[in-house]
Amino acid sequence: MPPLCTNEGIAESTQDKATALCKRFYPTTNANLTDITDPLFVQDSLFSPLSVEKDITAEEVQGVLYIRRPFKAPRNDSILNGFLCTMGLPLTQVITTLTTVCWRLEHHPARFKEACTVVIHKPGKILYNEPSAWRPIALLNTIGKLIKSLTAKRIQELAEEHNLLPEAQMGGCKNRSTKTALDLLTLQVCTIWGSGRHVASLLSLDIS
Repeated sequence: MPPLCTNEGIAESTQDKATALCKRFYPTTNANLTDITDPLFVQDSLFSPLSVEKDITAEEVQGVLYIRRPFKAPRNDSILNGFLCTMGLPLTQVITTLTTVCWRLEHHPARFKEACTVVIHKPGKILYNEPSAWRPIALLNTIGKLIKSLTAKRIQELAEEHNLLPEAQMGGCKNRSTKTALDLLTLQVCTIWGSGRHVASLLSLDIS
């Protein structure tokens, strides 16, 4: 990485570069919390909790594991998704048991939360002597990420089952894509256009 130009001067040492990138990636901001009327978030102030199945099957684990990119960069555990796949059913059963225990105990092990942040350059930049030309990526424990994906899938299924997502929600929803969004937009335009033609016909106007 070349020396970085900052407001404090030129960052040349590894420590100075890390400090400059940290300020760029994690700026200090003050959130506006004035609209929060119940800062304690006591249980009685929330809606009734939804019931969720806290057991998972080996088939569900395999379904999520086998669609993950096999050579995605791992953390310092150096375990690749492809390696987990080649271990077959024995490892799948272990992850199934581990995930079920985490859900039942409502606990995510601390080692799965630890992230190693690495910096990569943004493509297409002419110069890379500014912190803005670089971006961070967080590398997490591979098995921990798998459990998080299984948890997210279960939450998504629960949200869809109880209609907690708006009809216009496209991102992260099964069977919804860019085509679905375009179909919805086309329907809305046709509805508005049809209403406009109907009103125009009543007023004897030409809107063609």
